[in-house]
Amino acid sequence: MQKPRYFGMTVVQVGILAGLAALTGIVLCVGAALIIFDRPAAALPEVVIASPTSPSSQPRPTAMPQPTLAPAPTETPEFTPTEIPGWKKFAGSGVELWLPENYAGGDPATDLEAIVGEIRALGADFEEIAAEVEQQLPEAEVSIFAFDKNVGDALTLTTVQITSEPLDSDVALTMDEYLDAVIQNLPSDYRVVERRIEQLDRYEAGRLTVDYKITDEDVSVFRKRLIYAIRAGDAMWVVQFLTERDDFKAHQPTFELSVQTFVVQP
Repeated sequence: MQKPRYFGMTVVQVGILAGLAALTGIVLCVGAALIIFDRPAAALPEVVIASPTSPSSQPRPTAMPQPTLAPAPTETPEFTPTEIPGWKKFAGSGVELWLPENYAGGDPATDLEAIVGEIRALGADFEEIAAEVEQQLPEAEVSIFAFDKNVGDALTLTTVQITSEPLDSDVALTMDEYLDAVIQNLPSDYRVVERRIEQLDRYEAGRLTVDYKITDEDVSVFRKRLIYAIRAGDAMWVVQFLTERDDFKAHQPTFELSVQTFVVQP
């Protein structure tokens, strides 16, 4: 009898995901108030008017230079990632991300029924997973949720999840401080195997790679989570790619290319 397959975001994982989404609220305490310095106005040139004399001796008035009007600002064109052949765009809550065509999903706020239907279409082994998703996903406040329909021999789904938390614009929060807070709030059995800050196509991102294990009845599966923290505007976005540890190397190029397409629309 085939072992039951377990969703990469079980009830336990949903709680962990929600904790990650709420981390920003925890790390706000490290922010410092923004100090605004008053800049003195530039002194106006002094204009000296000569006393009147005879017309012959009175100097001709010098024409005052007229200010040059600054050119009208041009609007920054909306950023559109280059389309990748064989990939498609996922959108939700003002963000976009591209993934291969074998991924299904969308915005849980509007596409939950379709997401659950796609999981059920994978077969009877995924019925329990679909029920979990239907119940738990809305509570996790996920902007985009997608999964690889090519399951193969894996016992869990390879998923992509995007969450966000608003930040005050005047909070001074470095990416290193945010990553410190994420690591401090991970469960004790999570192992951070990589940490760095890198430049994506459009944003700076903090990157963590984490190993962990999920256990459910007689099934134990080692998983790997690639986490990108991206501050855009007044929000911190967390893009997570999750898969089984043994499959991570095969999925890693897709994950790293996909995050380059992440964009927050104005």
